[in-house]
Amino acid sequence: LTQGLGGVVGSRFQPGDETMFGGGAGAVHTFARTNDTWAEQSHLPGSSADPSVARFGAVLALSSDGTVLAASTDKDLSVLTRQSGTWSTPTQVWRQPAERGWQRPFALSRDGSTIVFLDGSPVSPVVQLQTFTRTGAAWTQQPALPVQSADRYFSDSTVLSLSADGRTLALGNPDDASNTPGINGDTSNQAADSAGAVHVYRRSGGIWSHSAYLKAPRPQVRERLGISVTLSADASTLAVGTSSATDGVTPSVADAVYIY
Repeated sequence: LTQGLGGVVGSRFQPGDETMFGGGAGAVHTFARTNDTWAEQSHLPGSSADPSVARFGAVLALSSDGTVLAASTDKDLSVLTRQSGTWSTPTQVWRQPAERGWQRPFALSRDGSTIVFLDGSPVSPVVQLQTFTRTGAAWTQQPALPVQSADRYFSDSTVLSLSADGRTLALGNPDDASNTPGINGDTSNQAADSAGAVHVYRRSGGIWSHSAYLKAPRPQVRERLGISVTLSADASTLAVGTSSATDGVTPSVADAVYIY
């Protein structure tokens, strides 16, 4: 969703949402707002030459000025740019190997210059943060950062949020099982199933490094801290949500939002 006069409203769906299911080619609709009135701006259908590529737009991210749009299918990640109200055709930034099977979560920086996604394989314990940065119309892959093994750390529930400049990343992992409270505790503790956690990374040049490991003040089983994460533009504030519903309706503990 793009807002007129240079502002923005953004929308991003995470893997696991209903938009991930079904086998259609997919499409993205953009809307622009003039004063208080929204109108459809464009309809962007999936345009891959490979007929096996489906669900274009299953996961979305939009720059703050509404001119850079990142959209995934079940097999690749593409970027479109908008000039004078017209969107370009999708430019493929990355395509996953066939054996990996499903799209990874990703985030676009608010200035539209950086994309980060979590890349892994069901046949390998190695999971990496992959980063692409943009200069003009060209995207360049940066060195990957290995993170913890897939069987303990990564799942489709993992969510990402980038700062405006793309140099601070929050990674929410609601399946984290440590019951250690607070900041930078014991990550190997596995005493609280799905208590959840958030990892913060910072990038200097093209290199990411781990900055902080965040837990709730009193971690609880199935609290799922990190089911949603949002960084402020300058990365000085992080909001983290929980989702403790055990049957889709009744929460096992009270849902909450934590501010760091």
